[in-house]
Amino acid sequence: MMRPSYLYRALPVFAAAAFAGASQPAAQPDEQAAQPDTRNRGQVDTGVEVRELVELLGSDSWLERDLAMIELGGLHPRITLEDLEGFLPDPDLSAEQLARLVQAARDRYMTHPKGALGVSFGTIRIGSIEVMPIQDDERFPASAMLRGGDQIAMVGDTVIDGSLSLRAQILSREPGDTLPVLVIRLGELIEMDLPLGSYDELTGAARMDPELMRMALMLRWQRLGIEVPRPESIGTDIGVDSWARAAFPEGAQPDPRDPDRRTRTALVISPEMPVSTGYGYRPTVMTPWASEQDLHTRTGAERTEINEGLARPLIAKLDLLGRYRDQIATAMAGAEGADADELASKAAEIEEQITRTHAELGALAGPDSEQP
Repeated sequence: MMRPSYLYRALPVFAAAAFAGASQPAAQPDEQAAQPDTRNRGQVDTGVEVRELVELLGSDSWLERDLAMIELGGLHPRITLEDLEGFLPDPDLSAEQLARLVQAARDRYMTHPKGALGVSFGTIRIGSIEVMPIQDDERFPASAMLRGGDQIAMVGDTVIDGSLSLRAQILSREPGDTLPVLVIRLGELIEMDLPLGSYDELTGAARMDPELMRMALMLRWQRLGIEVPRPESIGTDIGVDSWARAAFPEGAQPDPRDPDRRTRTALVISPEMPVSTGYGYRPTVMTPWASEQDLHTRTGAERTEINEGLARPLIAKLDLLGRYRDQIATAMAGAEGADADELASKAAEIEEQITRTHAELGALAGPDSEQP
């Protein structure tokens, strides 16, 4: 059985050092300086070590699985986040290996260099976050490009729907990277590539909570093209109708302990739309299903609420793109030569985005619904 190469190797090294220290006279200062520590330098292939540790994440020993995850997640001094990311798409990983490797990557990401814009936030709306840049700070070059009152509307093709999503976009990048944004300045839409400074150099930065880190890491992996396989959930092919028949079987007699047959089911997963409902979801707000009709009514309402939440950023995006299209059309009226060609290309790009966004909105609304 293979052992974690760094942690397990370190234990005998420490023991040997303690024994040597107890049995031999201490070296003089000059002798210590003349003998540099060459242990492990250039002797180990980090990629091989990572592979060994990833394999140990599936060990039969609970202790070995945990120790390997600790090494991958931060203890091993030479392993990087990029090392772990190279193994994430491996289709041969078991569900537990993948879950542990993802957690180790999240732990590594906590200390990985992260970008910072060097701004504070003002008024926040979907598709419009007002920013106030730090003044005269060379560590955050974007502050010289932004003005007080500028509003960041989009990052790339994504509408910003709150401060959390903008912070995640920034933190998903590294110092020196650029953030492609669509900025609203005095009613005009402007595309910018904002260079990022370092999060570690921010003064009074907001706390990085686990949800923010999860969002930022997912965005990083999306840009890098890293697809993390998702373990298949049990029961995903069971629809709401099947849940209803199981909860309220035809001809069943009321349970004397619950004569109203108020089924306390906490989760329904439908092939059409995952829906959380029932007694265990929001116990201060929701109550058990009183009947099969109640189940259908409430799951339908939940589905509508989820769809409406997903639709709001898309509607805001259509509004922004429409305004940008009109702005480009006005500029094209007086443009010539290369400028006209560039504007025409941009107009075509915007039209493509509008078409895709309408399709996304239509998928949420359903085939019989009218789009705004």
